[in-house]
Amino acid sequence: GPESALGTVQSSLDNIVHRCFKEWARAALSPPLASFTTTLRECIGVASTVSDVEWKRLNGLIEKEDDVLLKQINESKGDFSQITPTNTIVGEVSPHVVSYLLAVAGVLNRSVCPADSLPPV
Repeated sequence: GPESALGTVQSSLDNIVHRCFKEWARAALSPPLASFTTTLRECIGVASTVSDVEWKRLNGLIEKEDDVLLKQINESKGDFSQITPTNTIVGEVSPHVVSYLLAVAGVLNRSVCPADSLPPV
């Protein structure tokens, strides 16, 4: 049982492995997390300072017929044809989130054991 000598040893080993893995994960994933945090803060900073139309334009979400710049370019060329709208895919994942998840997957794929992913000291 858990209160026997073997149970105590197993519990102690489980605690050691848990703590070591937690510290390894924190150290190994620190660079991708720092990069993700920086880009997310920049993205939020831009989002809070630009208009809705500019935010949509920066992220490729603006409807073509609402794009004044595109209308002006087409008018200057003499192209008065109907501008086709783009289809926005709902549920797209932010490239910053995808980048972070790929970095985490890369760290985990390179590591057979926690010490494999840390640089030599």
